[in-house]
Amino acid sequence: MRATYQNYMYYKKARQRFACTVYSILFVWLALTLMQIAVIALVIDARYFFYMNYYISFIFFGVGILLFGLFILFETLRFIIVLNFVLAIIIVESQIIALFALVARVFWIDVLAFFSICFVLLWIFILFGSILPRDADLTLDVAVVFIIAFVFLAIGIFFLMVHFAIPRTGYYSYLVFEIAITIMILAFVMYHAQTINGGRFAEMRLNDALLGSLILFHDFLIIYWLTFYWQILVRPFTPNNWILLANIEDVTNVAPCAYQRFDVFSLPQETNAPDKPPVQPPAPTPIPPPTQPPIPPPTQPPIPPPTKRPTRPPTTEPKTYLIIYSYTRLSWPWLRRSATTETLS
Repeated sequence: MRATYQNYMYYKKARQRFACTVYSILFVWLALTLMQIAVIALVIDARYFFYMNYYISFIFFGVGILLFGLFILFETLRFIIVLNFVLAIIIVESQIIALFALVARVFWIDVLAFFSICFVLLWIFILFGSILPRDADLTLDVAVVFIIAFVFLAIGIFFLMVHFAIPRTGYYSYLVFEIAITIMILAFVMYHAQTINGGRFAEMRLNDALLGSLILFHDFLIIYWLTFYWQILVRPFTPNNWILLANIEDVTNVAPCAYQRFDVFSLPQETNAPDKPPVQPPAPTPIPPPTQPPIPPPTQPPIPPPTKRPTRPPTTEPKTYLIIYSYTRLSWPWLRRSATTETLS
């Protein structure tokens, strides 16, 4: 009985050391992430490099996801002392470099503000998962956890499509999508915290500290990736009149929501030389308009004088109607006298 109790206390202390190791390594991963993205957000040359060469982040993201999948599937890679640590460093650095393409497009105050929010959420739900009573064992009812996660995933995907298909919904549809996915990930955070802390139906092995830290690190990344929508399009924490290392230009976004995006490389950068007066560009010399020769008025052809109709010369021959009139006048008394004689007879 005493030996059993001693074994139990030994296992409990070993489990506590394992949990402290996992959370310490996770804190190191998050600290490395914060330092490197802060450098990218503040150093203008590094920022511009990843702003233009964003495909580098795509390559590192693919490498990191591939190595992370191999690290989970093949136990041999996790149990070799030096190789497991080297692979964990490569996975974390690949995911951090993958973030640079997004960080290069936002202001550092938004980067730090949303990083802090996600950091606090992660540790709060790790604490919730650790202090839940044994009746709320998520490792025992893992099927329920996956069903709830599937429901929230369906809600999120639907409202994401609504966000792209119906622009009138604005950012509300994306907000529902982000909340649904975040709740799903935080449920898995509590599940992983219970497997790490032990004392539940399912527990993580005591030599898998790197795996536990990498799983929680990727849970954090998923929550943090979703916030770049607000960092790029809405910019809630950066004041409108704040210029950081570059001028700001409001550029209309081509996304269906048609928000305003703030591009830090859209204008030439600010010069830090207050002693020198600003150089005024030389005034452009006015260019005289080209001289043209005077245009003569349009000439019209001369109008000929009206021609008179040629008159017919008078003739000495009598006209026809005069002849008929003279004949009628001379014969009229004779005709009247003949008609009277016939009437009397």
